[in-house]
Amino acid sequence: MLTALMLVSGCSQSAITDSRVQKSVGATFANLWVLQQLDQGHPHPPVDALRSDASCHRADPAQPAAGAAADWVCSISWLVDGPGTPATALYNLDVMPNGCYTADGDGPSSLNGSASLQTESGPKINPLFRFDGCFDLR
Repeated sequence: MLTALMLVSGCSQSAITDSRVQKSVGATFANLWVLQQLDQGHPHPPVDALRSDASCHRADPAQPAAGAAADWVCSISWLVDGPGTPATALYNLDVMPNGCYTADGDGPSSLNGSASLQTESGPKINPLFRFDGCFDLR
């Protein structure tokens, strides 16, 4: 009976973990940040130099940092102009059971608070306002 209980409880563990969410969100953000900078005609470092890092958790501290839910929150930090210039952005995530997510920008407004960007050629979609991504569940 104890063995059966252990097997059932082991099956309930989610493949959606904070480390998988963080890795995917951090990498996706970095690539989109470079795209946003290009759209605005700003100089930018290579993606790897940004050292983008996401820290994600569930909004309710009583909930484990795992599983599909619409209450994930991520703080993303990266280096804008090298080690001396760190920046931070906030996102609310809806993480689905298939390992895909939608991230909605929650500040700062100059980075992800508007659906469009003003560029030299006119308004463009802001890639950091809302973005989707997926990660491997294996």
